[in-house]
Amino acid sequence: MKISFFDRQDESNPNHGVPVQDSTWLMVRIDELRKRDPSFCELEAQNGYKLLLGIGQDRGCAQYSALDGSPPYLMATDVSVDDDEDCMEFLTANTDTPVPTRYCLPVEQIKEIAREFVGTGERSEEFIWEEV
Repeated sequence: MKISFFDRQDESNPNHGVPVQDSTWLMVRIDELRKRDPSFCELEAQNGYKLLLGIGQDRGCAQYSALDGSPPYLMATDVSVDDDEDCMEFLTANTDTPVPTRYCLPVEQIKEIAREFVGTGERSEEFIWEEV
């Protein structure tokens, strides 16, 4: 499956728009993103789907949707959190985007979701996904 990586906060990132070599390569990119303010990157697959990843130091988020922007938009969900009031902010094009903490998971889980997407172009069935 051909997957491309896009840094939605910093298009000057030398990895912006390049093909993902493998999941190890992607894990290095995610760890690099963890060193800056929480922000978004995106993985686009040749099968017509994308995975938007919010990456913070310890927590992140994942949204799975069609490349053409059509619904549904599915967010990986932490069902143990029922508070939609608290949010985590992720940067995209220098604009803060609030994401309810219900959709924020430990970065290690976000990495698992990303690995599955790189391998299959599909969302991981190991997580609960909620339509937003």
